[in-house]
Amino acid sequence: MTFDAHFKQLLQDFLGGCTVRAGVEVGKLPLAIDLEVGCEGGDTSGIEISIFRRGFKVHNIIEYKSSHDRPRPQDMAKLAGYAGLYGERAGLGIDAMLAEMTAWYITAAKPTFVGELADAGLLKPTDDHGVYRFEHGFPCEARVVVIAELDIEEGNFPLLGFATDDRLKDVFPAMSRVSRETGLSPRLEKYIADIFVLKYEVLKNMVEAAEEYEQEVRRNIKGAIMHLGLKEVIDAIGIKEVIDAVGIKEVIDAAGVDQVVDEIGIEGMEAALARAKQRKKKTKIEKSTSKKA
Repeated sequence: MTFDAHFKQLLQDFLGGCTVRAGVEVGKLPLAIDLEVGCEGGDTSGIEISIFRRGFKVHNIIEYKSSHDRPRPQDMAKLAGYAGLYGERAGLGIDAMLAEMTAWYITAAKPTFVGELADAGLLKPTDDHGVYRFEHGFPCEARVVVIAELDIEEGNFPLLGFATDDRLKDVFPAMSRVSRETGLSPRLEKYIADIFVLKYEVLKNMVEAAEEYEQEVRRNIKGAIMHLGLKEVIDAIGIKEVIDAVGIKEVIDAAGVDQVVDEIGIEGMEAALARAKQRKKKTKIEKSTSKKA
């Protein structure tokens, strides 16, 4: 599962009541919009992402740039062109496009051209931090969303998981804290676990530095295994980490003895089996003590 593909799947999960289509062709050449979101009658009440719930209309097109992409000023002209072509294909006149359509450019980091367009009076910040509105140049309402600038609040969590690596180091502890203290929807809990696995190399050192996160690490890995599958999580973060989270037996069942031995060696497997036996004994003692109390 690539990170870009996960972004598109995310929108399908969190845009309740709307229809999401990826790679929508808008011309005879290979011209395709990243995502089209149709909200019948402009009903956005089922959407869990705050800025989309407030900003979406009937027809909505999205271009997404991850932290691995290089946003360019020309992307804005491209998005405006896509908007016009989409409107023509959907049979929308210019008045209908203004009333029923939005175009969004979502980027993990803030491109330098955002400041340049703002200085030129083409882009203006909205009341939502990290969201900018085009004043001119588009046949419909158009916005730029800089994920790294969004406020760290629950309504932004689904997008914040796709922020730059540096921003994620601030975002992830906040997500985990809210999850522990007040709880989140099952969809968000699943999402946080998936993000942790997909960005494991970025987040693991941060969480390992604090003892209180040890259980959080295991919980997120276990959650990701439930949603992504054990083999995919092993591929993403490695056998050693998965063994620590779920135990040696489950990993052997999923990956096979040969792969486990190749990764951690005979001694490593024996040590993992010993730890599993010790944990089982400790759990048995704790249950026995609890019953006596």
